Amino acid sequence: MALRRRGRYEVVRAAMLFKRAIALITAIISVLFVVSLGGCFGGDGETESVRNGSRESGEIVESESEKDEASETSEMSEETEESNDTMGVIYDYDEDKDCYYVRGEQANSELNVEELTILKKYDDGTHGVKAVTYIAEKAFMGNKALRKVILPESIASLDGCVFQWCSNLEYVSMIGIRNLDYNGKSLGFGVRRGNNFMDCTALKSVILNPRFVTNCQQFFLNGGEPKKPILDIYVYAASGMPEFGVGTNTNLLTGDIYYYSETERSGSWRYVDGVATLW
Repeated sequence: MALRRRGRYEVVRAAMLFKRAIALITAIISVLFVVSLGGCFGGDGETESVRNGSRESGEIVESESEKDEASETSEMSEETEESNDTMGVIYDYDEDKDCYYVRGEQANSELNVEELTILKKYDDGTHGVKAVTYIAEKAFMGNKALRKVILPESIASLDGCVFQWCSNLEYVSMIGIRNLDYNGKSLGFGVRRGNNFMDCTALKSVILNPRFVTNCQQFFLNGGEPKKPILDIYVYAASGMPEFGVGTNTNLLTGDIYYYSETERSGSWRYVDGVATLW
């Protein structure tokens, strides 16, 4: 009897060991299968679902490639949106310079905008996003609505009579312009670059590059003297002396020049809400 019981025990024990062996083998095969799948998608042991950002817990994590693509798409979208907010200004493409410019010949004289910011980049839908580098002759001549104009640093030239007779213009920032000599052909610009602010009798503040030079009339009242000069120059630097041309008519200028400073200092200015303001 004892021998029979022992025999039965051995049979049951063997069956249990066999089941455990089968379970172990199945587990090993499953692991090898997952590893082989990981190798198919890069060889680092991750499955495709993990590589794409999913986890067994159900949480979805954005992959680095998806983040990069989303960031690039967002930046392109913002750049395109920014380069198409014209505020009604007409921009054209200059094929020779591979850039954009503001159309001249009074194309913007009827623009009904008081505060205008010229784009630093533009996209006409054909030539792609490129810099806006100059304003063509007579672009805003005679505009009565303009009071404040901000030119980006990409604008390097005003090609003559650009704001002539803009009688309500009070504030202009043009820190990207260094040279406004009459004949700008050697610099790749217009040949008659004077009179850009002729008869702008309301003009009170102009922000200039410290290296600004011109050899022709820019800030003056034609045919007479103003009752009282009111135009002050704000230099976008701690020092420097803009040159307005020896013997040229500058009768709109007060002669006062202020320099940029981030700390309070006599004779200096800083930006307050984007506007040049004396300390």
